[in-house]
Amino acid sequence: MGAPRLARAEIPAAGTPPDQPILEQPLTLPSGETLCISAVNTGTPHAVLFTERPLNEFPLEQIGPQVENHPLFPQRTNFQVARVHARNEVEVRTWERGAGATLACGTGACAVVVIGVLTGAAGTPDRRAYARRRSAHSLGKPRNPLDDRTRADCF
Repeated sequence: MGAPRLARAEIPAAGTPPDQPILEQPLTLPSGETLCISAVNTGTPHAVLFTERPLNEFPLEQIGPQVENHPLFPQRTNFQVARVHARNEVEVRTWERGAGATLACGTGACAVVVIGVLTGAAGTPDRRAYARRRSAHSLGKPRNPLDDRTRADCF
């Protein structure tokens, strides 16, 4: 996956200065809702939102396309919504650009770890963090989040 890239120009994201990161920046969506997102490129661009809201209640299918196609991201972006359960346990749902809700995204897991460490949302820095991905749909059936443990040694 390589080193995470945080500068706007490397994500890529619109705005100046081009070397400035996007960390906990308000993003107003076409629906009028404002999210506080962070962004990183871990091989592909990712916007990350940390929330305390249960992820099964988060309207990913409505919010995901709005973030993916937001003018801030001229080449579109993937979108992760994450909820911290414990210092090394983060539940994640992913909206993949061009594909929609998806059950697996290694670069997204790394993006969540990087942003979680940089913003403090995932606790204190730890070189190993564990992300638990969960999606509302797996061939029409709820997915067992215990099947989705992925070790993400991103940096």
